[in-house]
Amino acid sequence: MAKLPIDLITEASNADKFLKMCAKDIMQKYPVTISGTTSIKSAITTLSVQRLSSICVVNNANTILGIVSEYDLLIQSASKDINKEVSYTKNVITVNESDNLKEVLLKILKNKLKIIPVITSRGVLVGMISRIDLLKELTEI
Repeated sequence: MAKLPIDLITEASNADKFLKMCAKDIMQKYPVTISGTTSIKSAITTLSVQRLSSICVVNNANTILGIVSEYDLLIQSASKDINKEVSYTKNVITVNESDNLKEVLLKILKNKLKIIPVITSRGVLVGMISRIDLLKELTEI
């Protein structure tokens, strides 16, 4: 049976650094967000200007309500009035800021995610980790 990338990382002689690091060590701080009342058009503009593949939808307390991807917006813009409120996925897969990078990598691989939100123990959004963020760290181990 072929080994998963995480198994290869765990077996690497210099993997200790990667395995000891936490999500907060590599996350992109101050993620760009939108509210649940943002229009489809505005969400598309935000993704385009910020060059993002996904964006978190948050409430006033910066708690995640959901996430919307460029794929979601393609569908919504083709099937709805783009001035209507954006629809978003409500069951968001997240990692805690104290989760080690092995856990982060496993969630991204298992769920085939491009990006994963990082939250505090109280559920407040504090960052995002993309696959490229992990790749940058992996090239340094």
